[in-house]
This record gives sequence, C-alpha cells and structure tokens, in this order.
Amino acid sequence: MSESATALEMESRGYRLAASNPDLLLNFHLGEKDRIEGRASPSFGLSMGRGWGWRSGYAWGLGMGINDTDLRTTTEGTLTIDVVDRARNELIWAGSAVAEITSKTLDDPKGAIDRTVPLIFAKFPGRAN
Repeated sequence: MSESATALEMESRGYRLAASNPDLLLNFHLGEKDRIEGRASPSFGLSMGRGWGWRSGYAWGLGMGINDTDLRTTTEGTLTIDVVDRARNELIWAGSAVAEITSKTLDDPKGAIDRTVPLIFAKFPGRAN
C-alpha cells in the first residue's frame, strides 16, 4: 500500500504520523472481482415462399430473435480505507474507490494507488490545509 499518498492526505488535514500510541489507525483493503459486461440486440426477419402439398399457395412469416451479442469480461478493483479510533476500537470513517483494472494499472500498481488515495480522501470530513 502507498503509505506516502495516505500520509500526505492525513498531514494536509492536520494529522501527523505517530511512532507509538496513535489516536487513529488506518486499514487498507484491496479487492478485485470479475464482471461480465455485454449487450444483446434483437434481429428481425421476414420471409416469403411457395409451398407444395395437396394445396399450393404462398406463405409468409415474421421472426424475431436475439442474434447480436457483445460480451466481455473485465476485472474491477476496489480500494477501501478505514479510519479507526484506536482507543475505542471503533470505525469512524470509511472511503472507497472502484475502477477497472487494466494492463496500465498492473504495470504501475503503486502509481494507480497514489492517484486513487486523494480521490478517496476528497470525501474525508474536514478540509485539507
């Protein structure tokens, strides 16, 4: 986890890193899950023909079906940060962000986390200095 991005966010809000007995603890959770995305489009057809049998004549029909599908699997990543009051062992705030994991994310996971942490802390109570 990128402690530097989190430290910057907390320090900008007036907190400082404590070597021992901190007032707040920060927990980080990274998760991922696969999602199937897609769509299906209807297709229509009209047909006419001549039939043979004991009676001759024309017949027609109208058909509808789902023929056009576009499915893909994506991996969705979630970063959650919990702020816990250490003395009471109580969750006081949680923030998270969800995004698709791409090859660019996998090439630089620390950079992706560093860019995501400020987005999560944008909803943190209190203002950055």
